[in-house]
Amino acid sequence: MTASEALTACLLFKDINENIINKIVSDPRTRWQRLEAGESLQTAESKAEPTLTVLAEGTLSVCREKVLLNEIKAPGIVGAAALFGDEKNYQTTVVAKKAVQVLVLTQKQVEELIAEDKSFALSYVKFLSDRIRFLNSRIASFTAGSAEAKLAGYLIKNSTDGVCRISRTRLASELDMGRASLYRAIDSLVEKKLIATDGKNISVLDKDGLKAFKRSAD
Repeated sequence: MTASEALTACLLFKDINENIINKIVSDPRTRWQRLEAGESLQTAESKAEPTLTVLAEGTLSVCREKVLLNEIKAPGIVGAAALFGDEKNYQTTVVAKKAVQVLVLTQKQVEELIAEDKSFALSYVKFLSDRIRFLNSRIASFTAGSAEAKLAGYLIKNSTDGVCRISRTRLASELDMGRASLYRAIDSLVEKKLIATDGKNISVLDKDGLKAFKRSAD
């Protein structure tokens, strides 16, 4: 795959005018680089100017403290979220899983592209928005269990007559969690048929089930 083909295959560049693609490829600041298996594109904590890397061939492994976070295959990109920040240290190590070919652009080039081409600017914003939504969903999945367990524990202790009467705002404060997390936890326990809700009232339908759920979550 040529440098031009790599760019046009990448989602960030797919709607860009061919003349701009050719301009990027011929720009002396653009680096067309090959990495052998095991070679690093970047290492955690290394100080370097941020860049945007387009993967033309092969697979890159993204790791943090030797833990594999992601694998990026052509025509993926690396570094989009690292641009335009104050942090000059990379937070992850990116290594070639097998021989790869990459196209590396400087932050200044990306700035110029955003100013010059509206389609690229929109693609860049969409990419970052998708990343934010993905990370938010991951955070929600990591915290859901603990939020449900905290709610289950609270209801076990505070529903002696089978009903807990408390506003959602106060309950979120009591549990030290955000309202969004609380609502997700409530919905989850409702779906499990452990509780039911009616206004401010939360009725415990299965106290033994709540206790068993809390033990399994703990």
